[in-house]
Amino acid sequence: MTYIRYPDKGKVNLVFDKFKHRYRIKDEFVPSVTRIIDSIIPKPQLMPWAAKMGAEWFYENCLAYDSFHDNDEAIEEMMEGIKGAYKVKSQAALKTGSVVHKYIERVVKWSLNGKSSAPGKPEDEAALNSIKAFGEWVMANDVTWISSEERIYSRIYNYAGTVDAIAEINEEFCVIDFKTSAQIYKEYYLQIAAYKQAVEEIYGRDVDCCWILRFDKETGKFQAKEIREDYFPVFEMGLKFQQAYSTMRKRKCKSKD
Repeated sequence: MTYIRYPDKGKVNLVFDKFKHRYRIKDEFVPSVTRIIDSIIPKPQLMPWAAKMGAEWFYENCLAYDSFHDNDEAIEEMMEGIKGAYKVKSQAALKTGSVVHKYIERVVKWSLNGKSSAPGKPEDEAALNSIKAFGEWVMANDVTWISSEERIYSRIYNYAGTVDAIAEINEEFCVIDFKTSAQIYKEYYLQIAAYKQAVEEIYGRDVDCCWILRFDKETGKFQAKEIREDYFPVFEMGLKFQQAYSTMRKRKCKSKD
């Protein structure tokens, strides 16, 4: 449970279920920023990619089976291999980026508490290159960390989320989002805009700038993207659509009962 306090002395008890990745306040579930964005922005590229992974798995493994004729067990194994190929590929691809992401989170937390020893660096060469690039970015900017993995809730718009980091960068109040991905996707701009809105409500001050720090999921390559444009109106339109659609579904369920 997270006690979120606001400048007007109001407070909210936000509960996060890490297994279901859901937020709630008392008995009411609160939509997360990522769920809202996933519901309004389709990802058509994922289906062809998953199909491609299945086809590649079949090509690499089909010779291991002498015959499929009247062999239900072999057919079932092949089906399961094709269906699960995208998961194996995705997990392998995420390894380097995830290693970097977790290490950076530990470094930020360590710099905030200053009590424990600095976290040990990973052995992965690509991860080390990304960590070095991140360190160079920090050294090139005046960075003072304020919080790490902070739970946030917008009282005005009723959504929740977790901000990777908040910091003063070059004397500017900034929201930072860490990403493990092949590139910076358009939906990231909406996500960090939503975080910005909620952070401003909680801290009672304007966010001057947002940053997306990307760690490539395969190579570990580091990218820092500074965002000053206001994308919240776009997120707000999506939020209204998601809320209207959710209300419609609830009404349909009640009518069936």
